[in-house]
Amino acid sequence: MAAEGGAEIKGAYFVTEIDQNNLVMGTWSTGILGCINVGSLSLCCMATFCPCVSLAQIAHRVGMYKYWTVLTAFMVLFGVYVALALLESTVSKLFVFGMWAVTIVALLAISVIRKNVRERFQIPGSACEDVVCSCIFSCCVVGQMSLHVDSIDKDSCHFGPKDTLPGYNSQ
Repeated sequence: MAAEGGAEIKGAYFVTEIDQNNLVMGTWSTGILGCINVGSLSLCCMATFCPCVSLAQIAHRVGMYKYWTVLTAFMVLFGVYVALALLESTVSKLFVFGMWAVTIVALLAISVIRKNVRERFQIPGSACEDVVCSCIFSCCVVGQMSLHVDSIDKDSCHFGPKDTLPGYNSQ
């Protein structure tokens, strides 16, 4: 059964639904290492070196959060990280605790966005899987989500958001 306004692609072993925005439903459009397999250097670079921008684009694209809200939240986390690094020589216990806390918050944010994308596109999985994948393969998870929601052009680096997809509401 196709999503409303969508179509079905029948393969040898599976049926994949396509929604009204021409995005795959029910399964990830690419595997966890998809950004490497696609051969898109710009996508890999954005997911690796600017994950906060990619996550903001993803969240905005599917109407989870506004682009600038996500980007600001990650910039605040980065600011705390830098401030802790500057204080490292004077307060080592605070530094270690703070660095771990910021890292855990960032990884949890990635897993929450992945969980929301997975649920919006009816992709099977669990919150535990989202956390584990986000912690072990964080850059790859960001690339996978970027490809799935088509939040970045594969051959160029844009730091702004694409339009929110029709049918998804921004919060």
